[in-house]
Formats: sequence, C-alpha cells, structure tokens
Amino acid sequence: MLKKLTLIFSTIGIIATLLLGSFIVGDTSIKFRIAEGMVKKFLGLGGDYSGFVADDYSDFYDLIKRGITARIQGNNYPTIDMILPFEEASKLDKQREDRSLRKWVKAKLRMNHLDKKKIFKVKVRSKGDRDLHTLNFETMSFKVDIKGKKRLFSLEEFSIQRPIIRNYGWELLISKFAAKDKILAPDILPINFYVNGSNRGIYIIEEGFGKEFLERRQRKAGPIFSLFEDLGTKFPDVHYEPYEESKINSETADIYLKAHRKLLDLKNTFSSKEFHPSKYFDLEKWGRYFAIIDLFSSYHGAVPKSVKLYFNPSTLLFEPVMFDNHLGGANYTNFSFLDFHHSNQNFNYDKCGFACMNSEWFRIFFSNVDFYQLYKKNITGLINRYESGYYSDLINDVEEFNNHMYSILAPSDRVFFAGVLPYYMDISHLANRARLIKQKLNLYDKTFGENKSIKEFKQFDEKSVLEALCDENLQNKKSSSGTSVCNNDRSLIHKNNFIVKDEDYSIPENTLLLLTGKTLLENASIKSINSKGMLVQIGGEITANSVSFSNLSSLSIEGTNWTGAVNIINANATLDNVGFNGNKGEDALNTVDSNINIIGELVFDNIDQDAFDSDFSLIEFENISCHNVGNDCFDTSGSIIRGGRISGKNVEDKLASFGEGSKANITSIEGSNCGIGIAAKDSSYAFVEKLNLNNTPLEIALFNKKPFFGSSNLTINTKFGNHLDMKKYLVARAHVLEVNGIKIPGSATSKEVKEKLYGNIYGKASRR
Repeated sequence: MLKKLTLIFSTIGIIATLLLGSFIVGDTSIKFRIAEGMVKKFLGLGGDYSGFVADDYSDFYDLIKRGITARIQGNNYPTIDMILPFEEASKLDKQREDRSLRKWVKAKLRMNHLDKKKIFKVKVRSKGDRDLHTLNFETMSFKVDIKGKKRLFSLEEFSIQRPIIRNYGWELLISKFAAKDKILAPDILPINFYVNGSNRGIYIIEEGFGKEFLERRQRKAGPIFSLFEDLGTKFPDVHYEPYEESKINSETADIYLKAHRKLLDLKNTFSSKEFHPSKYFDLEKWGRYFAIIDLFSSYHGAVPKSVKLYFNPSTLLFEPVMFDNHLGGANYTNFSFLDFHHSNQNFNYDKCGFACMNSEWFRIFFSNVDFYQLYKKNITGLINRYESGYYSDLINDVEEFNNHMYSILAPSDRVFFAGVLPYYMDISHLANRARLIKQKLNLYDKTFGENKSIKEFKQFDEKSVLEALCDENLQNKKSSSGTSVCNNDRSLIHKNNFIVKDEDYSIPENTLLLLTGKTLLENASIKSINSKGMLVQIGGEITANSVSFSNLSSLSIEGTNWTGAVNIINANATLDNVGFNGNKGEDALNTVDSNINIIGELVFDNIDQDAFDSDFSLIEFENISCHNVGNDCFDTSGSIIRGGRISGKNVEDKLASFGEGSKANITSIEGSNCGIGIAAKDSSYAFVEKLNLNNTPLEIALFNKKPFFGSSNLTINTKFGNHLDMKKYLVARAHVLEVNGIKIPGSATSKEVKEKLYGNIYGKASRR
C-alpha cells in the first residue's frame, strides 16, 4: 500500500512539474495545448493510447471481472525458481546499479511443470537499457545462458523479465502473429518466477538469438545483426554488429564477411537512382513483416535500432527479425506505412513517433514502386486473414494471459516508466487499424491509380555471387557467351529463362551456372568439364524432363552454404525421370525452401557423399532410387515428404533420414547393403506403409541429435521378415517406435544412441 501511495504522490508531482514547465516556457497561445498533451501522454489518456490502458468504465468493469475469475482459477504456467548464492546475488545487484560491471555469475534454475522437475546449471547477468529493467533487485531483469546440453523449453539462451518490459500481451501477440506467418520472432513464454524461493509473480521468458533460434525456425545458420547504438541509431549513420561475434570460426567467417560487406554497400548506395531493395532484402518476407507492424501500429519495432537483420546464406538476402514492438508510445492514430509512399511532407515525431524520425530507413522500401505493390498485397492479405478469424486462437491464448495481468492490476506500460492507470488490452485496436488501412488503400488507389500488377523480383545479386566466387580478384568482365570471369579462372554464367532441349550442355571447369526465372531442360545432359561445375536455380521455376546431371560438384562459394552439385533454392521444381551420376561434394541434389514434384524415377548412381538433401522443402515423389552412395540416400531437415517408393543398394550410411521436425508419409522403403535403414530424429514424424531391408546391420534409429528439439515418432505398418530383431533397433527414451502394431520402447539416452552412429559402430561419418 505504501508503494502505491508513493507512486500516486510521485505522479501528481510529475504532472504538476509538467504543467508548471509548460506555462514558464513557450508561446502563451499554445501553452495549454502543450500541457494537455504532456499530461495525456504521461497518463496514457486519449485515443492515441486507449487501446493499451484502462481509461473508461467499461474497461475497468471488464478488467476487474476477468481479473477476479483468473485469481480464483489460478494459472498453469511453469514455475521457475532461480537459486542464487548470496555472493552471486550481490554481484547481480551491483550490475543492476552499474552496467559496466555486467559479467556472468553462477546460478541454478529449478523448473517444476506438469509433474516434471528439472534443475539447470546456468550463468546469469543483469540486462536491459531502460530503468524499468534495473529499478531494484526485486524487479530486475536477467540474461540467462544454460550450461551443458540441457534445454529449458528447447531454449539455451533467454532473458527473464517482467511482462511490462515487453508491453504485456501486445508483444506476445505480435510474436505469435509473426511466427504463424513464417517471420522470424523470438518465443515469449509466461512463467511463475521465484528467486531463492521468493515469489516474484508472473514473468516472461524471451528467447535469445543464438544458432538454435534459426534452426528451430527452419533457417540455415547465418549471422543476425543489430545496431551498435553508441555509434548512432538513424539510418544510414549506423554501425551493424553480429550477435555472438566471438563464435565466428573459419567455417563461417566468409558468410559474416559477405553479410557485412553487403550492409556497407547498402548504406553507400541506397540513395542512388539504380538502387533496388531486392538486391539486399528478401522482399516477400519484409512485406509480411511490415504488414504486421502496420496492423498493430507497433512502429517502434521496425526502426533500425529494434529490428534485427538475419543474413540468409542460401539467398544472400537479409530477413527481418521481430523484436521490441512497443505500442502506445506515440501518436500513430492516423498513420500507416502507406503514407511513406504517397506523401512528400516532412514527417515528424508528433505525427508518427519513431517511424517518422527514421523515414530514410523506411523509404528504402516504400519509395520503391515494386515493393509498394507487394506490400499492398501483404497488408490486404493480413487484414483478410485477421477478419476471417485466422488468428483467433492466438488472440484467445493471449487474452488468457491478460486475465492474470488484470488479476494484479498491472500498471500500464508508459515506455520509460510504469503508468498510473492499469494495463488493459483493447483488442478492437486491431479492427480500428484494419479499417483505417483499408480506407487509405482505397483513397490512394483512387487518387494515384496504383492498382498495378506485382512484379517478380530479381531475388539474387549477380555481382555479389561473382564477388564470392572471385574473392578480391574481381574482374567482372563478360565474354560474348555471357560468362563473368575472375582473375583466378573461376567463372559465373548467369542465365535467365534458360532452355536446353535435345542436346548436351557442358558447364566449364570451375564455373557456377546460376539460373533464375524459368528454366526448361528436356531430353538433355547437363555435365561439367573435369567434374568441377555447379548448378544453382534460385527463385523462379525449373522443369527437367528426361535429364541427366553428371560429373558435377559442389563448389565452395564464399558467403553461401550451397552444398549441392545441383541446388534448388526458393523455387518450384518438376523433375520428370531425372538421373544424377558421378556427382561429387556434400550433396548431389540440395533443395532449400522449395516445392519439388518428382514424376517417374529420380535416380542417383555413384554419388560421392549424400544423394538427396532436402532442407525446409515440400517433396512429393513417385520413386527415389539410390545405388552406390557414399553417405545418405535421402536426408531431410524441416521438410514435408509425401511419396511412393524409396529404394537403395550399397548406401553406406542412412537409406532415409528424417530430421528437424520433418513430416513424412511414404508407401514403401526397400534396401539392401545399407549402413542404416531409417533414422528419425529431432521432433520428426514418419509413417511408412511397408519396410523391406536386407543385409542392413541397423534397421531403425530414433534419437535426438540436437537437444533443443523434442522426441520423434516412427510407425512402420508392415515390416517384411519373420520376426522383429531388437538388436537392429536403437530407440532413445521418450521416442515412439511402432512396427507391425508392436510398440518398441526406448531404453537408451539419445547420447548413447548417437555414439553408436556416424561410423562409430553403424553407418558412416559425414565429410564436410
């Protein structure tokens, strides 16, 4: 009670000071308007903020009713108790007062949830720039890193902080919208938080941006950049630095260097006439990202100091990472990103807060006519999905969280301090925003005639690929055949809408054939001279009918992770009776974020390492056949697979491997002389109607290779053979294997299973 009275009197004092200041300074004709605006903003009153605070009778009635019900019912959130020795707690308290002292201290987390109890050894430090993070030891925020292989809710790195730090339910809901629309955003999870047994109430865990953040979201490992704010926060006067810079090693240094150079080039060229954002950004994802920001009016999360940039080494493009999406900090009532495209006025903070203070950054996107058309498609689609109830389950989940905030009369978030009025989420804010944006779309289309078709962007940068090929020896000279050549004799051939019919096509030695647009290969042979040529289809579509890919190899392209002799990236592919023979490198065929339709047979013969590696793709097939393969026949990560028959002979490692959340439904798998039959790992599910294996020492393995994933499930409806030989199955605990209607329990740890694979006892180690 004393704290609440102190807060009330402090608030009265601050308001009085603001009023006094407004009368001392400024033109007398506007002093009352200034005073009114300052007080309203401080309290969170008026239409600008009414969606985020309880400010009328109906809000308070709903808040109290729901809060009482929530208090009676309680919550089912996990309980986390941070165990801090006295000396370590004292160090954290000093860090809270002096940020220069921030260093890791030792602690433990004790988790109790759904009758499961676990203890994690962790290192902890103070976190946060705003005073709300560090007001006192009882409410401070923590950065946590788990030691060892254990994971808390699949997380290794995360923060623990009060819900007010992340705008209560609003940022939680924005994060859920982003995840559902395949935009990168950290998980935000409510918990009941204790420190040394003392209850601190409901806190939230917010995921960090380590390597696991990307893997769990079906992205290739690549750098995530944020601003070094001491050197500026307004584009282009900014300096980007990667997360976990200390973990950059020789295998990934070229990707970081490539990304850094691209960011420097962006800052130097964004104002030129030739500039197009598609050279730097995955515009489809940025269109979806900005649409979510616009619908919520969470513009603070889109300014350069908030949004993080993930460099995707498959596409050589930057994707947005949702972060720090505060609502209600400024007047956004009548503003939309659409205004940036059509208005020539000088935007200011009073009109649209941080968004207008960073207009140079947003005009990179919205001054471009092509992106504007793409954006209109995305914002229209988002509003239609919202109004049709597509996100209702997410909203209901967050409203349940809100009920528990109402039960404690949680103070509203006024960005730099806790407000006097209670927090309240008026979900009609989204309906009001949708109505405003639709009105603006209609107005601008009528006024400017902007109903144009959407262009297909050139989602690659030929110069960047050439630079990666050439290192620093760039000539960028094109021959009459369209070949760009480096001083070191490495070459790039770029073909847009490429056709090869009824002939052989040879890729020159040390050359990358880069294909975009529509590619048609028919009754053709694609090969390389001296087995040193590589093919990449990025974007667009490729159709191969009765085609042989032979003697190709995966070249090392700095700044990328293209692992296949043939790579299909962000594309649609139809492969009709296609063969791969004598291809070398990590994969003969690698597909990333693509839709692959396989008609007839896809045959792999005499493959050096993996035959077919599918990352985050949709694969539909009739027949996949492997003969004499040095590693895996068919290896998937985060893919959906629907197909007929997989067969293999003389496959040295796994005939079929399903990992990282893959989902497979396959009619039959048949093989002989394989190292391992089927592996299912890391949250994957596979159903196989028929399995027939001969001379295969280990027929089935279920385990976790990566600790932040969950258990896997494999069902074999009919396994041919007289009996189930338990010696040929390795199943880790918590994983589910069912063969011929019989459930085979796991008895080992994933570590014990893994130690017997990869050439130790079974299969073969991968070469990189």
